[in-house]
Amino acid sequence: MTLDATRGHSQADAITVEQRQQCVRLLLRHPLIHDRGPQAEGFVLVRRHGAWLGEFFAEQLGYRLVVEPSLARLRKRPVPSGAPRPLSTRGRAPFDRRRYTLFCLVLAALEDVEVQTTLTALAEQVKLHSTEVAGCAALDLDRHAERQAFVDVVRSLVDVGVLRLTDGDDADFVGGQGDALYDVDPRLRAQMLACSVPPSVAASPAALAADPYADTDAGANRRARHHLMRRLLEEPVLYADELDEREATYLASQRHALLSQVVAATGADVEVRAEGIAVVDPAGELTDLRFPTAGTESHAALLLGQRLLAHARAAGDAAAPVARSELRAMLDELAQQHRAYWSKAACKDSVSRSRLFEDALGRLEALRLVRSTPEGVVALPALGRFGLPDR
Repeated sequence: MTLDATRGHSQADAITVEQRQQCVRLLLRHPLIHDRGPQAEGFVLVRRHGAWLGEFFAEQLGYRLVVEPSLARLRKRPVPSGAPRPLSTRGRAPFDRRRYTLFCLVLAALEDVEVQTTLTALAEQVKLHSTEVAGCAALDLDRHAERQAFVDVVRSLVDVGVLRLTDGDDADFVGGQGDALYDVDPRLRAQMLACSVPPSVAASPAALAADPYADTDAGANRRARHHLMRRLLEEPVLYADELDEREATYLASQRHALLSQVVAATGADVEVRAEGIAVVDPAGELTDLRFPTAGTESHAALLLGQRLLAHARAAGDAAAPVARSELRAMLDELAQQHRAYWSKAACKDSVSRSRLFEDALGRLEALRLVRSTPEGVVALPALGRFGLPDR
């Protein structure tokens, strides 16, 4: 069975097709939306096309779409490469293990909250829960770093609408001098968890992310289709050498059908190369990390990528690694060359340049343009899209 965004096109006009594409792009980028958030206008379209969207996501990606009067939740599964994008603080630092632990504890604590809570009350509930979990360090509100980590988690829940700040300032709480009041949305809170089985009955952490498929040829083909479509729509690049035998066979026989689905459902362009496939969205609505863009970090990443390509050409080996120390030295050289254009804060000293280096390299890795190995950093085929022409 296949679905097409233009199915019944004789009855559904071009506006309907475009609206469905907008909805697919929106839900892939923002899997939890509601009628009070910044995606409220898009939510109206999702409700209008909910039946078609639910069928598309279930059949093509194995995702369940929940559409309620005030919210829509696309229950995604882990990406096949196993490299999901982390949550981040408002300062763009990725969540660490402690923040993810507190994130789960805050959600648990919110089960005991009805419509409103203060940061202090919520923190006390989290502290109580943390003492009841084996191997979990109790929340220590006497430490500034702990209060900051706790507030980073609360801010992430504000961003998705589970909490809404109504009074006070969370920065005062971090400083130990104040409090803040929040409204709680119980419906959004209930939709935060998306896993195959409830955590309380899961046999292992891996079971939370398991995808059940029938042990038949049809089940194996369904799994292959879902994993391929997830790679195409959720990851920057699908590399052929990363596919298992079933996925590679399925792609070889069904490539045209799969790519037709992608184009029809999203309106994106598709680039097919010997090394793999990339889905390119000219509107930039399918990604939260555009590249390249203006700014020091993006420019540094672009130039480091070009240095990696030049190294591979000189070595005559596309997979020739560059040691991180050597690449870091290249960043220092680039900072000197472009000091008139790059941010002074990013280049003022060795510590700042080290942060810039990690940010630039992180962008390239997140976009699957490079890969870090024990030997160093390796350029991946898609990086060639951003290289300088051969001279």
